[in-house]
This record gives sequence, C-alpha cells and structure tokens, in this order.
Amino acid sequence: MPVTATTSGDATTIKNDVPVRLRVSVHDALAAKKGALNVREQAALHGIHRSTMFRLRSGERVASLELAMKMAADLDVPVEVLFERTRTVDRR
Repeated sequence: MPVTATTSGDATTIKNDVPVRLRVSVHDALAAKKGALNVREQAALHGIHRSTMFRLRSGERVASLELAMKMAADLDVPVEVLFERTRTVDRR
C-alpha cells in the first residue's frame, strides 16, 4: 500500500499508514538518562518544537532522515534503536 506524505520542515505528515515510527518507550528511557523527563525537555534536547515532539510520539508525524539521525546522535544510539518499521496490511 503506497504511503502519501507531505514534507514540512523537520517532519513528514503521513496521510495513510505510517511505515516508520518512533519507539516511544525506548526514546523516553534514553532521554531520561540525558535528563529530559518530559516532552518539553525532550523537544529541547533535539532542538525541535514541542508540538513536533508530540506528533512524532503519536505517530502523526515521522521524522525526516536528518531529524531521525540527529535524535539518535543526541541519545548516543544508532537510528534503528529509536525507530522501527511498522507492519503494513495489503488490503487488495
């Protein structure tokens, strides 16, 4: 199933299924080790607006490759640790 997306700034808004998503529990644990205990602090850690952080967490937005790599570097982990591909269902 194709994914329709629009790019704006540092994130992409997904119109259909989300093929890649932030592993929120992993992100939260790693961010806490850096002292970022809430979404506002996490957004500041990554240099993004808190609304973008909320959208990334909810799956409404997917990080651009550049942002995903920055977030991983901010937390000292490979990008694959923070993001995972979701299963898509073929609805043909």
